[in-house]
Amino acid sequence: TGLYQLNSKIYVTGWAYGEKGSIWSMDLDGTNQKRVDLEGEYSEGQRIILYRGNIYVGGWFDNGSCYWKNGSKKNLTVNADSMSWGISFDDNGDQFNVGYYMKSHSLIPSFWKNGKRQDLSRPKHGDGEAKYIEVVNNKKFIGGTTSAPHNFLGYITKPTYWVGGQRITANIGSVDDGWQNSEVFDMHVDDQENVYLAGFSQDMDSEYPTYWINGDKHILSESGVIRGINVIDDVVIAAGTLSYFPGTPVLWAGSEKYVYDEDAVGEVWDMLIMR
Repeated sequence: TGLYQLNSKIYVTGWAYGEKGSIWSMDLDGTNQKRVDLEGEYSEGQRIILYRGNIYVGGWFDNGSCYWKNGSKKNLTVNADSMSWGISFDDNGDQFNVGYYMKSHSLIPSFWKNGKRQDLSRPKHGDGEAKYIEVVNNKKFIGGTTSAPHNFLGYITKPTYWVGGQRITANIGSVDDGWQNSEVFDMHVDDQENVYLAGFSQDMDSEYPTYWINGDKHILSESGVIRGINVIDDVVIAAGTLSYFPGTPVLWAGSEKYVYDEDAVGEVWDMLIMR
């Protein structure tokens, strides 16, 4: 589920059902493929980066959250329901992992700085999951979701990001107008520190491919989901599927929509732009 490109190499992480997670590397033309298994039972790699010549993967295994350095597992929170996703480094060389752990039946959004966990804020009596981290101007931007209790719907999930200890919750629309939920699958932060979250928003009829700029909501199509987002020359580039599952692979570039194959049925999970 993670994709990273550096120079002439592409690096991918994920897992096979019933097996361990893996790191795959290959040249841009698909040759010289190599695979490294991730230590730990039922390990799953989620996000991958290269830093100072080493391959880092954020994820989890059957006994908690962890990350891997060149395939070797480093525990974060174990003997607990805990997962990690995003991983990054700041200008000081400090390592940050983001995810959550469970406490008293609640999901606590959190990050680990050099392996030491710190909590992020969440709604009262609610839950949270931190999934993505980007370091821009040496500031840490963490993206994910939070869920707040609702008398009729149980919980309402909203896109959320944290920066400098502040929690910003995005708009999904009024419950009175039918909007009920959302999910976030990617984050991008530009040099001006604008925060883009991407995924879907949901009403009683369907899921809609949606991105948020600093919390403001933008719907791209009549149904579907965004899995990857970037911004090139002020144009929003988004990749995902039309309809939720099964779906048709699609790319949005500004106001234009490009369907890869009208007859294709599948899911898009990540996007890589090489310039």
